Amino acid sequence: SYCEFVLVKGETAVQDLLPEVIQFATFLKAACEALLSPSSASDTDLLELEFIAVQMFSIGRLLDYSDEVSRRFMISLLHDVLSVSTVPLGCIPEVVQFLFVLSPEPRERVGIFGEILMELVEENEGNNGSLMQESNLHSSSIHPSKEASAQKETALIQQLKCLQILNEFIKKFYFLIRKRAEDLYGTVF
Repeated sequence: SYCEFVLVKGETAVQDLLPEVIQFATFLKAACEALLSPSSASDTDLLELEFIAVQMFSIGRLLDYSDEVSRRFMISLLHDVLSVSTVPLGCIPEVVQFLFVLSPEPRERVGIFGEILMELVEENEGNNGSLMQESNLHSSSIHPSKEASAQKETALIQQLKCLQILNEFIKKFYFLIRKRAEDLYGTVF
């Protein structure tokens, strides 16, 4: 993005380009609500909203989070975004990177991602429980109901999202560990 370009150039004007954290968080929250709310938006509209959200996540990583209240607010917002089962798969890597910027301590990162994954797993288990009850009610029929099929599809999507979140977390964590090892010991194979 342009902000990253200016930052790489070493110009001090980058802070003049960026909004204040609370103001930006308000914009980001509105964009996320529009993206995550179930609506009758067309696929094109959803792709545009996803693109806007990804760009906002990218810009958000560049803001100054020295204020603990702003940092906590943004972590809470991103936690909520990842905890929603309708988050687009394209947003997950950006949100994970953003959360890594906001939580510099490894223990805090593990706690945040652990909570998110547990919420998704518990929600998925709740859906599977109701799915099992419905399948018992319709056990005499050969074909599962449309609701049961939709619930199975939703459960599978949630499991895939959990795996993608975990995959992005592990990739980012591996990169940081490898970088630290290279800094300490030189070249690492």
